[in-house]
Amino acid sequence: MNAGFNNSQDSFGNLECSPPVTVNGKKYEFGRIVYGKGVQKMSPKVVKMMKAQQLQDPIEVDTSWLLVGHVDEFMSFLPMKNADKGFKILLAGPDLAWQILKNLQKNGDGDAELFKGITFSQDYTEVDMKCEYQQRTVNDIFNNYELCDAQKATQEKIDDVRNKLIPALGLSESDFIELPVLFHDKGGGSYIAYTPGVVNMLVFTNSRTSVKCCVPKPFGPIVNNKCQFEACIESALGPKNETGVELVFIDDFACYHVWDGEIHCGTNSRRVPTQTPFWWNMVP
Repeated sequence: MNAGFNNSQDSFGNLECSPPVTVNGKKYEFGRIVYGKGVQKMSPKVVKMMKAQQLQDPIEVDTSWLLVGHVDEFMSFLPMKNADKGFKILLAGPDLAWQILKNLQKNGDGDAELFKGITFSQDYTEVDMKCEYQQRTVNDIFNNYELCDAQKATQEKIDDVRNKLIPALGLSESDFIELPVLFHDKGGGSYIAYTPGVVNMLVFTNSRTSVKCCVPKPFGPIVNNKCQFEACIESALGPKNETGVELVFIDDFACYHVWDGEIHCGTNSRRVPTQTPFWWNMVP
């Protein structure tokens, strides 16, 4: 998970695949691969293998601005039964998160606390990083100019990826949903999620109309006993009877978040592949 230990660019956290799409009349029955080009690049052999497979025509996006450098840090594909194309792309929204804080401050809730109720393992306290996540108020966040700059910088990078995916996957602006995530600069312009990266979730399905999302608990500002980031996510993804999406918020702070990862980094779901036709018999 932490890119400081080794090159993790070949990890599956740096590999996403869209649902089936049609782009300029060309059908991608098995979707298109999306992978990140970080500071430490994916192995050329892996890239060559993905391109040689042809059917899923890989799309490379810039992840060099991230500390770890994986695409799952800021994007995820989510099947939704009421979506025009059958799915939406979830993107981390630093501007959205900042706007939520700004609105709270404007409404007199500047003392609302973030990171309330988090716990740490002994290992984490030993590396002396606990001070990063002491309970902080909305006002504290706004007084941190480095955090303000980080949201502007990361939003620009995410917007660039969105602009690349729109033509590559035959999408429009309405095919994206932003979810609140604050980022911070870990040095030299390498960013990592400051609040848990909620798009770095585990999505598993029984069908397109039955989807469950295991979402990292965001530990956003609490107002009237409700996390405002959770409220935003619930509103953005809509009621289950309309979208087919069930949300489950899971606290992964001590086990993944503080080690530069989230739920998707350490979990996977067992899937049943299509049998007819076999993908290896498909003609590009």
